[in-house]
Amino acid sequence: MHKNNEILNKNIEDVDITDSESLMMFGDMNRPDVIINCAGLTDVEVCEREVERAYTVLDNLCYV
Repeated sequence: MHKNNEILNKNIEDVDITDSESLMMFGDMNRPDVIINCAGLTDVEVCEREVERAYTVLDNLCYV
């Protein structure tokens, strides 16, 4: 890794990935070059019951 790179390790207390406005504010404030989304819902039954929530967790970061 280049010396000038900074890693911003964030969690839900820092930025709520299900909230588009929160994500946009995070992006505007931090201006990251890359976002690696490691979040996801792993409980298949929850994903089947809460389809919109499952897509929101995966989809919102595509538009930051």
